[in-house]
Amino acid sequence: MISCLGPRASFSHICALKIAELLHLDKTFLYCFDFEEVYNLFKSDKALYAVLPVENSLGGGIGETLDKVAKASENVEIKLEYVLKIEHNLISFSKDLSQITEIRAHEQALAQCKDFLKENFPNAKKIKEVSNSGAVESLVSLEDSERNKIAAICSKESSEFYNVPIIISKVNDSTDNYTRFWLLGKKENKIDFENSQKLCSFAFQIPFDEPGGLIRILQPLGENNLNLTRIESRPTRGKLAEYTFFIDTIKTKPFDFYKLASKCSYFKFLGEYPVLPEGDFRFC
Repeated sequence: MISCLGPRASFSHICALKIAELLHLDKTFLYCFDFEEVYNLFKSDKALYAVLPVENSLGGGIGETLDKVAKASENVEIKLEYVLKIEHNLISFSKDLSQITEIRAHEQALAQCKDFLKENFPNAKKIKEVSNSGAVESLVSLEDSERNKIAAICSKESSEFYNVPIIISKVNDSTDNYTRFWLLGKKENKIDFENSQKLCSFAFQIPFDEPGGLIRILQPLGENNLNLTRIESRPTRGKLAEYTFFIDTIKTKPFDFYKLASKCSYFKFLGEYPVLPEGDFRFC
């Protein structure tokens, strides 16, 4: 079983389905209300794997995912990354755009379609939903008298599954809209997938009162020609002015990342994993 953000036909579910097909995994999905539930089902062994978004090429890192991975037990690791192209569509039962007074979507989808919505629906209410597919599901349950007033933003798959027509396709402001998803699993659950491109990820903290702490971590990576594809910081909860750093590097040669642990007040190696589809690190 794989836990993912639901309902069915969400971008998380689409990604989970693609991963299951590639790895020949059981296509049984547990659709969750929020990221907390996605992770908790995996943590409690009710799901064998969890699929969580980690970064969007427009919106940046997903802090909730990073926080959970950093706090996960040592038995949890990133098994695989899937980079999914995101295309948003406006759907509604309405045949008259002037009737639409409300548009529902996940807050990131609303942000990624901000210019389109401002130009075409400046007066419509923008309602934040837990997921885009949840927004579509809410349209289906509306009374007939309300259906022509409400629209949603979602994937093509969501439109097809819930049988709600697309009235305007590809409404995202940028065509370069990609989301990185991580497949989390336990170390004992091996995934056999040969891939020439791999990332290594780790999280760490450094004492805030020690000058040069960050450079002591970065310098060995540069000296070993390890190319960083991402460095990001998250506030360490309960500790003002202290941060947890997250680094992704392309694996080009063997390197013992645990050597860095002695330079840190906290260190966690998150995994060495293939990135799919292969061949392009621009969004990784």
